[in-house]
Amino acid sequence: MVTFIIFLYNGPVEVSYGRINPWPRRILLVFIILAVAAAAAFGIYKYEQQVAERKKQAELVNSLNGLKIEPNDKKTILEYSTTPVDAKTLVTVTNRSNSSADTTITADPDKIDTSIIGDVDVLYTATSKDSAGNEISNTVTVTVTVKDTQAPEIKVDKDSIDVEQDSTLYDEKAIVVSVKDPVDGDLPYMDKAPDNSDSGYYNLSSNVNLAVVGSYQVKIHAVDKNGNASDKTVTINIVEKEVITPAATADTTNTNTNSSKSDVPVQEPTQEPVQTPEPTPTPISTAQAPGYNFQ
Repeated sequence: MVTFIIFLYNGPVEVSYGRINPWPRRILLVFIILAVAAAAAFGIYKYEQQVAERKKQAELVNSLNGLKIEPNDKKTILEYSTTPVDAKTLVTVTNRSNSSADTTITADPDKIDTSIIGDVDVLYTATSKDSAGNEISNTVTVTVTVKDTQAPEIKVDKDSIDVEQDSTLYDEKAIVVSVKDPVDGDLPYMDKAPDNSDSGYYNLSSNVNLAVVGSYQVKIHAVDKNGNASDKTVTINIVEKEVITPAATADTTNTNTNSSKSDVPVQEPTQEPVQTPEPTPTPISTAQAPGYNFQ
């Protein structure tokens, strides 16, 4: 078979036995299309890179020579509370090219809800004018973190309490005066720790044995709704019963024995004063003494 290639106006074609074969021209056309698409894609990629680089350089210029937005603290952390915070108060804007120009700043969101624990991304945008009067701007995102770092406050009547042995008046819960969270207020008492608590809680644990004289511990454990915990320990001293015997009186048949401790004073019997008889005066004699003349 004799085969040869001829170049026509429409492109190269293959002629076999006097017939024109269109496939080589089609293959060439596909190749050209792919090459053009690849070149276009590469051009778009390079263009996007150039745009990103110009934007980066512009931001750098704004940051160094124009507007600079800086957080007041390296780590912007807010304490958990019920009062929202104005986001614009957390950053400082500096116009390095024209310090006398008016500068405006916006924040999104403009208020930070400090009653919700976690991170908040705040978008700051500042606008002003440079020394030539041209408008300049800068945009910065700052992450603000809300944390609860304050543990509950436990207040007790005394750190050490004396209790009489076998006392029927001992009330363990009465040891606690108050348990409060600085933000959420009073925490409720619960016998056991709940699986989940939206309000916090506190409970007691102890090894007090009223029947045995000795020192024991009562532990108060408090947890707020954000997981902060605090503990306080109170010492309970179990003391022996005190037997008070009143002083003996003239009537020994009325001796009283108090078998329990008491703060009521015992009045001792009083004795009537003993009267001493006055001495009888000696009569004066009328007889004349030697050497004296009563006439």
